Parts: sequence; C-alpha cells; structure tokens
Amino acid sequence: MLSVLMHRFGSLSTPPTTYIMGLAIIFALVALLLSASALVSIWRHGIQGAGYAVAGAFFSLLVLAGPLLYVPDLFVRPKINDIATDTDSPPAFSILAAQRPKDANPADYPGTDFAQQQQSAYPRIRTMLLERSSTESFDLVHEAVERLGWEVAAATKPEGGKPGHIEAVARTLVLGFADDVAIRVSAGQGESEIDARSASRYGKHDFGTNARRIASLFREVKAGLEQGEKSALELALARRAVEAREIEKQERAKARQKRDKERKEEEVRQRALLDDERKRQQAQLRAIQEVEQQNPSLWPGGLQPGLVPVPGAAQGEPKRRVRRRGDRWNLPADRFFQRFGE
Repeated sequence: MLSVLMHRFGSLSTPPTTYIMGLAIIFALVALLLSASALVSIWRHGIQGAGYAVAGAFFSLLVLAGPLLYVPDLFVRPKINDIATDTDSPPAFSILAAQRPKDANPADYPGTDFAQQQQSAYPRIRTMLLERSSTESFDLVHEAVERLGWEVAAATKPEGGKPGHIEAVARTLVLGFADDVAIRVSAGQGESEIDARSASRYGKHDFGTNARRIASLFREVKAGLEQGEKSALELALARRAVEAREIEKQERAKARQKRDKERKEEEVRQRALLDDERKRQQAQLRAIQEVEQQNPSLWPGGLQPGLVPVPGAAQGEPKRRVRRRGDRWNLPADRFFQRFGE
C-alpha cells in the first residue's frame, strides 16, 4: 500500500513500484498458505492461535483483492500494450516520445502482430467519423481530453489541410500508471476523422486498459457533441423567443402610432369643422352688418330698420326720447335700436 501511494503521488517510479507490488503479492500468498496451514494444525491438535491465523488470512486476502480483479483480464485479453484505431497508420508520438523514460517501452507502434490481436479482441475500436469540420472536431476532442483529466503535453490545430494532433498523458485511477495517448483529427469528404492511440509505458499486458481508454474518449466526444447540439437548440429557441417578443413589441408600437395618428387626424378634422363654423357665422354677421350699413335711412312708411320697427320722426321734427327705468331719459329711439338691434 505504501508503494502504491508513493507511486501515485510521483515520488516512486514505475519499475520499483511493480517490483514491490510483485513481492507484496508473493508475501501475501505465502502468508495465506501459512495461515491456512496454521488453521489446519489448530483444528487437528486443538492448540491456541486461531485469531492470529485468521488475521493473517484476512490481511493476505486484502492485499490480494486488487490483483485478483485483473486475473480474468490476464487470461481473456490479449497480451498487448498498444491500441490504435488506425493500425495501418497509427498516430505517432512526438513530444511524449522524448519524455518517455529510457527503461520504458518503445514509442513506435509494435506492428502487424499487435494489430491482428487487437482486431480479434477489440473489433469496435475503429476510427470515429463526425459530420463536422476538422476544426470543430478538434475542439470537441480537446474539450473531451480536458474533461477526462488527462495531462495535455502538446496540441496542434488542423491548419492548411494538415491534420490536428493532441498528445496527452493518462493515469490509471488507483495505481496511477502513466500511459501515453496520441490523437489525430483529419479532414475527410464532408466529415472529419478522429484516430486515437493509447500505449502503456511499462508492462507487456495492459489488461484491456488502453482499449477502455479510447472507448471512454469517444464516448466523451459524443457526449460533448450532443451537449453542443442541445445548447445550440436551446440558443436557437431562446433567439426565436427574443425575436417573437421583439416582433410583438414592434406590432404594439405600430398599433399605438396608428391610434395616435387617428386621434390627431380627428382633432385636426374637429378643429377644421370649428373653424369653418366660426367663419360661416362671421360671414353671416358681416353680411348683416353690411346690410344695415347700406340701409341707414328709414324704411318705407317712416319706420326704422330692425326686427320690431318703430315709427320714425318726421323731417325737422325733434326726435322723441324714451323714458327708461329710474325716470332717466336715454338715447333717441332710432339710435337706440341702431346700436343695440332687436
């Protein structure tokens, strides 16, 4: 357990860790055999020490529990440590090849023997095709690598017809063994091709880890693609809702402008009618005044003009006066009616 912790946090390299773990497994097996032998002797002879024997067996099984999980893969999976989606032209390591320790496995692809074993054991590991441009696919892959928590060592975007490359270091969850991953994103006819390669730095058998790593990468890329499509749909719906609200706002503004225009036109029409009526009344008044001004003399029969004619005074006869309220004499009768009318 101490060796695993020291390796996980980087203070112990992989080869000593594997040796220590191998010795621990051997010691655990020996301890388990001794515990079983002790229990048999205790059962036969009735001696003490059963508790120590059971404790020894328990801790031995605790140490062996982890390695026992990999026993089925040891016999079922092929003995290979390098998996690639394109075995004819696998993605190459550039930066990570220089960073590999001297005692690690070679960075070059092993060859056709590995390719045949991989094809029979992992037929689903193949090139991923996306109906996206190479730039969009590269961004999706880069985001997937970051979500998986891999350490990106180099990233080159596709440019000028050249494919994009990503090199990253992926570590196993418990033991922290470092494996190198190379990803290539190239443009095809109306789509882009994503090839990945995962290779173990140490060991001849990967127990299926590299194949599972590539599968997890493609699942993450697909999840990112679906999330992007969902986000694009949500954005489109939100944009459509904003446009609908804007159209409704514009229609309300147009209706309000139409009502204001109709109200102003009605006000103008009413003012025009009032002006016409006022002009008509003024014209009638002027006509009446002109008629009165044109006929200042007496009417036939010696009567003054007006609604209720009164007898006029004879020529040379003094004008009569009319007694008004309060025993006051007012203006002459003809001038009174000329001034105040009927």
